[in-house]
Amino acid sequence: MAKKKQRDPIYLQYKCKDGSMTVAKSASIGLMYWYGRIVPQKPIDNPQPFSVHIVATTIPFPYEPLFLSLVVAGLERTFGSAPDVAAHLLEPEYCKRLGRLDYEEVEEHLKKGTTDVVAYEQACLDILNWLKERGEITLLAINEPMKGLDWRQD
Repeated sequence: MAKKKQRDPIYLQYKCKDGSMTVAKSASIGLMYWYGRIVPQKPIDNPQPFSVHIVATTIPFPYEPLFLSLVVAGLERTFGSAPDVAAHLLEPEYCKRLGRLDYEEVEEHLKKGTTDVVAYEQACLDILNWLKERGEITLLAINEPMKGLDWRQD
């Protein structure tokens, strides 16, 4: 009988109070998905039942110059406060210096310990933990195997 291969750990998984779940390769990507939930959506004009409606939203990718600033503004708009984020991480020049990193590049920089990327990802993780403290994120797992759809706190 063949052994079932165990899945590799997923860097970040979380569940929000609305029941939605997110799986991401980095804290910045996980934060981007959370931010997408709070961006105001334009209402659909004359919605038709049983029809597909495509709604376009513009969400900045992590490492774009204003990403963390927009997240902090969204937190302040939603919760009336936001965690402290180092001022230099909010400066557009910080991300311009790093360039737009894709998933694999972020992972490589984290493994190498690139100081600027580690600091940025830590700030994103700190924000996700802040959201957990406020009850917006109900469950947060880091470096664990993929959770099922019925993910419950044990």
